[in-house]
Amino acid sequence: MTSKRHRIVHQSVAEIIDHCLQGSNDIHVVVGPLCWQPNDRGGKDWYVIVATSGAEDGFRHDQIVVPDGDPSYRAAVLRELCQRRPLVIHDCDDELYMARLCETLWPSERITDLRKAIERERGLV
Repeated sequence: MTSKRHRIVHQSVAEIIDHCLQGSNDIHVVVGPLCWQPNDRGGKDWYVIVATSGAEDGFRHDQIVVPDGDPSYRAAVLRELCQRRPLVIHDCDDELYMARLCETLWPSERITDLRKAIERERGLV
C-alpha cells in the first residue's frame, strides 16, 4: 500500500471534505491537530491533516491549509464531516496518537514510517 498526500488550499470547507472523502473505502476519518511548519517567508504555514483510506491506495492523508492558524477553521472541518454520515470521526489532538491510530486502522509501510519519524522527532526511540 502507498500513501498519497494532497495539499488543499483556497476551497470551501464543503469542497475540501468532498475531496477528502472522494474514493474512500472506509467509514473511518481521522482529523489531526492544528499544526504548523515554517515557511520560506520566516512565518508559519498552519494546517490540519485529514486521513482516510482510499480504495486504490490504502492510507491517504490530505493537508488542509488553515488561514492564519484560526482554530475555528478546524472546527468547521469537523462540523462538515459530521454532516457526511455514516462516518466514524476520530478527533485527535496529538500527531503521534493520530499516526498510531491510522497505523491500526490502515496498516502500511508508509504510515509505520510516519509514526516512527514522529517518535524520532520527539526523542522516543
